[in-house]
Amino acid sequence: MNNVKIQYALKNGITYNINDDFVKTGDKGFTFDGMHVCAAKGKKNTYHFRAMPGAIISPNRIFHVNCQNYIKETKRLELDDFIIEAHKVLLEHDAQKFILDKIPFYSMRPDCLFLDKNNEIICIVEVNVTHAKSEDDIIKINQYKIPTYELKFFKHENNYKNPISIECLFKKTTERENEKLINEIKVFEIRIKTLINEINSSEITIKRLKYMQRFKVAKTFKEIINNTRWTLYNIFWLKNAIQKKKYIDSNNFK
Repeated sequence: MNNVKIQYALKNGITYNINDDFVKTGDKGFTFDGMHVCAAKGKKNTYHFRAMPGAIISPNRIFHVNCQNYIKETKRLELDDFIIEAHKVLLEHDAQKFILDKIPFYSMRPDCLFLDKNNEIICIVEVNVTHAKSEDDIIKINQYKIPTYELKFFKHENNYKNPISIECLFKKTTERENEKLINEIKVFEIRIKTLINEINSSEITIKRLKYMQRFKVAKTFKEIINNTRWTLYNIFWLKNAIQKKKYIDSNNFK
């Protein structure tokens, strides 16, 4: 972790990436965690903000802030098939202040807070650089009921852009219920296929009635009644499936 470079720094309350054109080499007007840093954009080394002589900044802290600001800059979290996009991302103090307006007893300081275009909370994203959330933290997270994800990283110079895993610390009950409904709908789809087969089978049976002897007609008629009961049963499940599907669609579940 000793080779981690400061990628982001503040100036006049605005966060800048070292690669921004606004940032000029030698500019000492930037700060990182309250300490002055200088923009270093030479030809030999990778661009970075350099700590002033005598200043000591933890490499773990640098890596953590790089992760946070990259997420804020891209407004996106992605790993394999898992994707979350935000309209705006707030960090630490700003995130805590925003949540306190909605949950007065909130006592945590989230790394990243994802908001949608209506300024509604999407989720919290925590960055795990040195240690995962404690059991006490997870208890609080479940009390606040805000969807929360924790990212784990390999602690190397440039890997702040690429988490190696994402763990869900809390997911809303409605999301769990929707997952359950989707599984139920898959079962209903199988029932629907069975229903179609039963209907087709019943139609064939009805056509064959004309050519059957009387005693066989009576037996077949009884079978049709049983088949009809099974068909009605499947129609009942079909209606439920449609209603549940409409419920999920109305809640924009993905």
